[in-house]
Amino acid sequence: LDLNKWAQSFTELSKYASTPHILMPCGSGSMPPQPEIPKALSNWNITHPDIEMKMATPSEFFQALEKTERKLEIVEGELYDDELEEIFPQVCTSRIWIVQGVRECENLLITAEEFATIAWLLGADYPASEFREAWKKFLFIAFHDVITGCGVDDIYNEVREIFDFLKEQLSNILTRSLDYIANKINTKGKVIAVFNPLPWSVTNWVEANAESSQGFAAELPPLGYKVYSGVTLEEETKGKIEVGEEQIETPFFKVTVDKGTGILTSWIRKVASQSKETSS
Repeated sequence: LDLNKWAQSFTELSKYASTPHILMPCGSGSMPPQPEIPKALSNWNITHPDIEMKMATPSEFFQALEKTERKLEIVEGELYDDELEEIFPQVCTSRIWIVQGVRECENLLITAEEFATIAWLLGADYPASEFREAWKKFLFIAFHDVITGCGVDDIYNEVREIFDFLKEQLSNILTRSLDYIANKINTKGKVIAVFNPLPWSVTNWVEANAESSQGFAAELPPLGYKVYSGVTLEEETKGKIEVGEEQIETPFFKVTVDKGTGILTSWIRKVASQSKETSS
């Protein structure tokens, strides 16, 4: 706030005021209010007895605004200058992949720390230097000039590289920690250990084979694991399709057509051992 142009600022802001109350911001971000303001405020009220100026908080201003009971215009949409509206339309939606990536890495970082700590309690080495490096890179992206995505395209190539680094490093830490914990579990035979990184109990669907949709519902304790034994998941029958010039065969059907006319000549349903023959 330029105190030398206080009167000019008041005049300009008065043009846009819908009520007798005018908000004149002072101090923002890393810029604190000037210490000269109280004295300048006192001088203003002496030289402008018809216009009272006082130091107030934003909430006090809006409370005074509500007391006027004047119906104010509602402005919707992005609060941008018309010339800039198509360039950086609202930082919450610009380059949404950054916000999504930050949330993904944030969850991965917390989960990796949780199980690395548990593994450390069981005797593993704690990857302090790896976490320190990961936190520095993560907080760099979380900085308000990066996560908002309102810069030029070139600077975000580094952000993609950092995301790739974080996902790889944190996934490696998590895998090492879970392997260490799993090796400490006293089990007999082949079992499935399911881990829960959340601080509350959950019941969730678990699939032991990534290539199969078969699984079971696991009830898990908060920030812990449960071991399941005797779980048998049959492998799904992998279908095979054979295609020839006149014939298509699957595990369920065998279809034959006339090469010259394209007319269906044979349809065999293999599962029920039923067949239908047609002649051309």
